Amino acid sequence: MKKIWLSAIASAAFMFMSCASSGPHVDAFNRAQKAYNDGKDDKAIAEALEALKIKPDYKPAIEFLNKTFDDVIAAKNDTIAMFKKRDDPNPKRWDKIVFMEEQKADYAKQLKLIARRNDKLKLSVEVNPEDIKVARDSAAASHYAAGLEKMNGRGKAAQQEAAVHFRKAFTYHADYEDSKQLYAECKKRGTVRVAVDPFNNDYSGRMDAALIAELQKNKEASEFLQFLTRADLDRILEEQTLASSGDFKEGEGDEMMGNLRTAEFLIAGSIEKHVCSDDESAVERDREEKENAARVKVGSHQECERLKNGKLRCYDVNDYANVYATIITDSLTKKASTSGFIQILDFKTGEVKKKTDVRVGVMSSGIVAGCSGDPRAYKPICKHTEITLRSCSEMNDQMTVDFARKAVAEITKVTKELTK
Repeated sequence: MKKIWLSAIASAAFMFMSCASSGPHVDAFNRAQKAYNDGKDDKAIAEALEALKIKPDYKPAIEFLNKTFDDVIAAKNDTIAMFKKRDDPNPKRWDKIVFMEEQKADYAKQLKLIARRNDKLKLSVEVNPEDIKVARDSAAASHYAAGLEKMNGRGKAAQQEAAVHFRKAFTYHADYEDSKQLYAECKKRGTVRVAVDPFNNDYSGRMDAALIAELQKNKEASEFLQFLTRADLDRILEEQTLASSGDFKEGEGDEMMGNLRTAEFLIAGSIEKHVCSDDESAVERDREEKENAARVKVGSHQECERLKNGKLRCYDVNDYANVYATIITDSLTKKASTSGFIQILDFKTGEVKKKTDVRVGVMSSGIVAGCSGDPRAYKPICKHTEITLRSCSEMNDQMTVDFARKAVAEITKVTKELTK
């Protein structure tokens, strides 16, 4: 009931002030009000503070925070106390405690900065650095214990889960026990080796490289995947050829070949259709022709009238005329598309585990105008006399990346399911 009452007051204040002002501070407060009404207290506080960073004396935000902030912090403290009392080995509760403690510290920092420019905001947050330290240490201990339990499980999925727990342990506490060493061990045991075959009909010649680049950017995918490309395979074969001739000493080829032998999956793909042309005939044109009229001053004349006192009063009167221009606009659109598929196969048997169709498209567009007639009736668009649409080379580069990103989303999902 109290929250509804506070929300009503804040809404009234916002409606009053928004009629008289606008700007990014009002937009931020509008988002704060909506978040509060939706039950998203943290977002509401963050947006209200953002409004005050932009405009420190913005009254609705000050009133909103003065009425709601203490209640939000009190609820947060109650939640922290409740989580601490729970006898629950799940480390997620400590993740939440750390998050809330650090969020309170961030609020305190923001309030301090705002207070330098506004003495009307009478708010403070009690933050104890020791509480944050205890929470982080407890989170590290909880994740470490969970990691020890998971690492005894069978299968790569269990090792991956254990590695994640150990990573979180040393993220909270840099030197917590031997978490870094155990992370490395579990990560190694949980790593899935994937061979990446060159794409068939690769118009760019870079699709497999783009795929690996996107996989490596994706933390969820790259943490437990090791990729072997055609370049790796060619290098291994070259080393073996040289080694057999006696002109080459043993190098990393043996290790790579070992990785290849233990590869579990093969990623292969094919481009089935690629459409892009730099030819002028491939550009779609939508022409529109309009006549534009403008009323312009063409001169003036003098008119006179006799006043009651007999004097003559004269004044200048502007003369206007309508002028016309023809405005022809061509909306130009150049389209490109690529479609194909990505499939994940069992490396040893060749069985297709998953096949997914992928399609991406890119468009380049713009408007070019041709105007004739009286220049005084021209519109600003008449300045658009030239346009350069993107080349197929540029569009192909984007489609290569877009295709790879879509493929990565599928690969991440499938490899996670297959390693359970």
